[in-house]
Amino acid sequence: MNQGMQRNKILRGCSRRNVTRSEEIENFIKSQEKEMEEFMAERDMLMKAHDDDKAAMKWRHWEEEVELEKDFDAKLTQLMEKYSPHLPEEISN
Repeated sequence: MNQGMQRNKILRGCSRRNVTRSEEIENFIKSQEKEMEEFMAERDMLMKAHDDDKAAMKWRHWEEEVELEKDFDAKLTQLMEKYSPHLPEEISN
C-alpha cells in the first residue's frame, strides 16, 4: 500500500471517530437537557406543594386566632358584667 492510500485510510478512520464522538457528545447533551427538564418539572411540583402546605398552615393559624379572640371577647364580657354596677330589681321594674 502506498503512502497516499495509507493516509486516506487514516483520515477516514479519524473522520469516523470524530463523527462517532460528535454523536456521543450530542446524545450526552440531549440526555442532560431531558434530565434538566425533568428536574425543573419535579422542582416546580415540589415548590407548589410547599406553597399549598404553607397556605393551609396559615389558614389553620388564622382560624385558631379567630377562635382565641372570640373566647377572649366572651370572657371579657363576662368579667365586665360581673363588675358592672347592678341596679336593684325594684328600680328597674
